Amino acid sequence: MPSITNTRRNGNVVTSELVHEVGIEERIFTFPDTTIRETLETSNESGKNLIVSVGKQVYVIINAFQSQNFTQSFTDFKMKAQTGHSSFRVKASYYESDQQDDSALSAQLVETVTKIGTQASFKGRKPRTLISFVTDDASIEDYTIFKDIIYTDRNVTQAKNVNSFKGLTPITINPVNEKTVTTISGGFADAGLPALVAGVLSTYRMSASENGYNYQTYRKYGLNEIWSRWALTDTTRSVWAKFTLA
Repeated sequence: MPSITNTRRNGNVVTSELVHEVGIEERIFTFPDTTIRETLETSNESGKNLIVSVGKQVYVIINAFQSQNFTQSFTDFKMKAQTGHSSFRVKASYYESDQQDDSALSAQLVETVTKIGTQASFKGRKPRTLISFVTDDASIEDYTIFKDIIYTDRNVTQAKNVNSFKGLTPITINPVNEKTVTTISGGFADAGLPALVAGVLSTYRMSASENGYNYQTYRKYGLNEIWSRWALTDTTRSVWAKFTLA
């Protein structure tokens, strides 16, 4: 199995390139590491049709001198010519999580979740959820009234691997009474997110039965832009609402 070793980095994007040719016998192309790739740019540079299999897309025909991009999760891909021999050029890419960027985000944004029951200062009102976003030069507090229930935040955080969850992942996948955080690369951003861009998805599943206490935030990669939405049911959520920190 040929291994692609020509790799370069541009910021957080890692790209491996290969120029090669195949005959009618299918060949598997791998990488020197086990990192999951996210995109495969394929260019057929011959007069013969090229057949490509990558991820869940199998036996895709790329006509002579045509190109096609694949957005899949894959650690290898397969190539063969439909007839004769086909030469091709491929670029396989993935987003490399930037630990330093996540640390900078943690220093810039402190999220405090406090559950407040009906106290003297809230006499005659329902319990509220207080969410405070604090930066060096901005502080935003959002008070939302929910049902008459007092709930305790255990303030537990679980950090998941990159792309562990997506925007369309049901909130019930997350453990109760915990905050779950995962980074999402651009190639994995789906229609369940506020935009098809990389970022940090934080899920707060604070109740197994009261979805009004469950919510998510999405911070776009490299921007002071935060989005938030609430759980309507176990499988549906409100529309994303955006606020930008100075």
